[in-house]
Amino acid sequence: MDKITVFHRGALGDFLLACPVIKGLSEFMKVQVYFMARRDYVALVRNAPFFAGFIPHDSSSIAPFFDDFLWKKAKVPNVLTESKAAFFFGQKFLRNVVDRLNKRLGNDVCYWVQSFPDLNSCVKKHVTFFLRDQLKELGFPLELQYFNPLDHEKGLLSASCSKDRPVVIHPGSGGLRKIWPLKNWRATVLYIKQKYPAIPVLIVIGPADDVARPLAKSLEELPGVSVVDGPELMELARILATSRIYLGNDSGVSHLAAAVGAACCVIFGRTDPSVWAPLGKDVTIVKDCWDEIDVTAEDFRMPPDKALHPEIRAFIDRRLADCDLPRTGKSFH
Repeated sequence: MDKITVFHRGALGDFLLACPVIKGLSEFMKVQVYFMARRDYVALVRNAPFFAGFIPHDSSSIAPFFDDFLWKKAKVPNVLTESKAAFFFGQKFLRNVVDRLNKRLGNDVCYWVQSFPDLNSCVKKHVTFFLRDQLKELGFPLELQYFNPLDHEKGLLSASCSKDRPVVIHPGSGGLRKIWPLKNWRATVLYIKQKYPAIPVLIVIGPADDVARPLAKSLEELPGVSVVDGPELMELARILATSRIYLGNDSGVSHLAAAVGAACCVIFGRTDPSVWAPLGKDVTIVKDCWDEIDVTAEDFRMPPDKALHPEIRAFIDRRLADCDLPRTGKSFH
């Protein structure tokens, strides 16, 4: 089967929003895809039928083409010479790389695809549709294809109220301003444990979540609350897929939760969900506003049921109220 190459070195959320496009492109062109991407992200597509292989996005074989002089004599990576076409997802600086590769290849088989809209653009279009529309303009009228990193795995539980399945919460994000104030996450956990004490809560912490780690460790002292710190992405995907519900910020973890079919409630602040919302079959978006200085501020004066955002409380109650589990009015604050 013919192959194409996809270059992508963006963040996890960006990569996952591109996957329905990449899968659709492979089906439209009837090809497999060779990835030049981050090693840990590639784990999410490694078992997909369209996956052909990968080299790291920062490989020495592609690095010379980012240099104003070295590209003229550097060897073009074999993966590109053997590809039917190559698509470089990134911002505008990548156009130079694409132009250099096309000059060395002697043919316009490399294409630049802007990875997300300009931040100051007045046109609001979701990233995935933004990518698709660019490819259509380039002559590839693909159809978006739903992508779930766990489609190849059998036997995972579907969402239900089985007693051992947790509410999964990710209180962190790669950007501080995207983190819903930690006092709100504390109130969320306390509310769940007060009203639904039999339902376990699992807090997920990643390598970029140093700000949220102390909160997670303090909440771990509560009965029925546990913490997973730094799981591999495929392990995290399985945790999210078997969750009862998931709550998180605008983060890569939230995009992964949506992709694997979790019932998600994702809180957005300044970021525009019309552009960046996770793609999934069951995603609820809640818009809130806060200042960055509030992210780490603590305030224990308000009881959980009063401090909790009403839309989030409604999501929790709507999704957990039907579970045949005992409740209590006991408070942990």
